[in-house]
Amino acid sequence: MDVKFFIPLVAALLLPSTLAATVTKLEGTIPGYKRDPSLLVLGGRGSVLSSTQIGADGKFSLALPTVDAKRLGSITNFFKSCTTKPTVTPADGAWLNIISLPVSDARGVFGALSLDSVSKKAKAGDVWVSWVYTAKPVALAGSSTCVGTRSKTSVTSAWTVKLEAGWNLLSRTVNSVDASGIKTAYAAISSLPTSATWKLAK
Repeated sequence: MDVKFFIPLVAALLLPSTLAATVTKLEGTIPGYKRDPSLLVLGGRGSVLSSTQIGADGKFSLALPTVDAKRLGSITNFFKSCTTKPTVTPADGAWLNIISLPVSDARGVFGALSLDSVSKKAKAGDVWVSWVYTAKPVALAGSSTCVGTRSKTSVTSAWTVKLEAGWNLLSRTVNSVDASGIKTAYAAISSLPTSATWKLAK
């Protein structure tokens, strides 16, 4: 199954200078899940890295594997279209940043699973969770200002973070939304925020 169009690789990371705790699996329950058992996929740069079955009750547990370096993308290059960019140390730091996971059945992919507290439109206090893999410790410092390719909305983000080698659990929280754009705070977290829930978008 080709999943490269269903794995958004986006920048999503962090504020206080805390060290993210590495994680080894994703597990939970999708509220109101009413389908036959389906396949949940973790992918990156066009390849399936791990998969598991979602039960008829919506429960799942997905192992997070070691990722080959060739599956990682340059962190510095990610910000090439932004007007301000954080400093990445080392400069050749690379990551795989995943915010949603394709879900499929015998007929193919029918949705994407994510973890957030957003209802319809982003507002102050909303939070998104993502999983970032890096092969070696990487630090990001400074700020970035980028404009969304679709929404054309300016997003300003502060960065003071250290990522451990392996899978890091990260959150992005909206501080404010106004006419000038969106301002976000990022944090390395060791447990899932209570406000975020698993959501299956179709």
